[in-house]
Amino acid sequence: MAKQKLIERQIDVALGMHEAGASQRVIAEQLSVSQTSLTFIPQNLNYYFQNSRFISIHKRSITDRTSHRIARLALKLPRISLQDLINRLDINLSKKTITLHLKHLGIQKRIAYAKPYLSPQHMIARLEWAKTHEIWIVLD
Repeated sequence: MAKQKLIERQIDVALGMHEAGASQRVIAEQLSVSQTSLTFIPQNLNYYFQNSRFISIHKRSITDRTSHRIARLALKLPRISLQDLINRLDINLSKKTITLHLKHLGIQKRIAYAKPYLSPQHMIARLEWAKTHEIWIVLD
């Protein structure tokens, strides 16, 4: 079967069957779709599925308060590294847990590249260009 986009009713049935303990193969047969198409669900439900397999929803290792602290600090300091974020929060969670939680919250943490400074030759060239174009006349 080709990959198909699932409608809301099919997603609801799939989630209900998954919570009841049905395998992905059984769910796909019941809905008459391919197993692969079960992974193409709306973005907000992606945490139920992973790599063409259902994952079970485990007990949360992050409390609401910790979640709020992580999000607030990550948004307040967008250039902070993941290890510095963990050190500042002083919590006992792995990098993977924090990364997945930030991804779940929609916060992307990336290392920003530093912009290279202007060399002395570039500074001179920019100054010369500015002086030659100091008086511009706009012809409209």
